[in-house]
Amino acid sequence: MLSTGHAVAASLIVLGLSACASPGIAEDLSTDTTPQEEPQIEGAPDVQPEPDPLEGVSLVECDDLERQLVSLPITQQTEAFVAGDFDTAYSMASPSFRAAVPQEVFEQLIGNSYGPLLQTTDLRFDDCLIEREQNFATLDARFTQGGLDVFGLRYVVSETEEGWRVNGASDLEVVGTGT
Repeated sequence: MLSTGHAVAASLIVLGLSACASPGIAEDLSTDTTPQEEPQIEGAPDVQPEPDPLEGVSLVECDDLERQLVSLPITQQTEAFVAGDFDTAYSMASPSFRAAVPQEVFEQLIGNSYGPLLQTTDLRFDDCLIEREQNFATLDARFTQGGLDVFGLRYVVSETEEGWRVNGASDLEVVGTGT
């Protein structure tokens, strides 16, 4: 901790150095926080920031019935993984997911990135948030593998003509250890 005298001396040294500095450095040390215009490069495209995909989205906590409906395709898909029934697991994916990802790629993705899901049906669901107007929800899930590692991931599901279906999931992460 600096004494008052040391603090004053240090401040005077900083002020003295900034006065001796070249004008460019002194300007950099100023407290002006006015945003500066980006220099325009001739011929460069005018890039606009992408709109926020969640703008106007109103996620609220799921009620008990919504939680049951949202978790059902996740539970069914996980049970199908454990049984080695990739046809059923793939059918729990949303139509838009199935249109974008062929079943063979889906099977490779699960085996390579979500391998522990092939061995457990013991999912515990946590936070469930729903966007009722746009018919999608997020649901956090956790499970243990071999009683040691606790994995977590967030599912995104959407309500389709087929019922609630899985759109995707976050990366599988070890979120703890325990029994």
